[in-house]
Amino acid sequence: GTNKLSCIGIFNIFNLPALPFKLPPFVATAAISNLRGIIGELNAACRFETHTGHVLASSNANIQFSKESPPLQPAVIIEISFPMRDIIITAPGTNQLKSLVNGEETGQRSVEVRLPVNKQEKAPQ
Repeated sequence: GTNKLSCIGIFNIFNLPALPFKLPPFVATAAISNLRGIIGELNAACRFETHTGHVLASSNANIQFSKESPPLQPAVIIEISFPMRDIIITAPGTNQLKSLVNGEETGQRSVEVRLPVNKQEKAPQ
């Protein structure tokens, strides 16, 4: 009703009942900025990785700009939503959601996986 962008259901911790656990589908959104000039296309990706760098899930997007598009200014923000599905968690610990643009890592966010205290396993270091 406010015509403002909203972020609902934001989280960075999964409190799981047991392992292995299949996560329900969720969406990760990346905001890309500081782009300059005329850009024909952007290839973006989001990866859900374990602390060792093993990719548990990946989602991709390709954005094409028309030849008539004006040059991009650094203040322009492009938001891309990446659906994440079929992620099976097998160990507690800190995972990473990483965003990439044209193959270069542009950002990351830690996502902690926890078990109930009585089911805690030693988290990988």
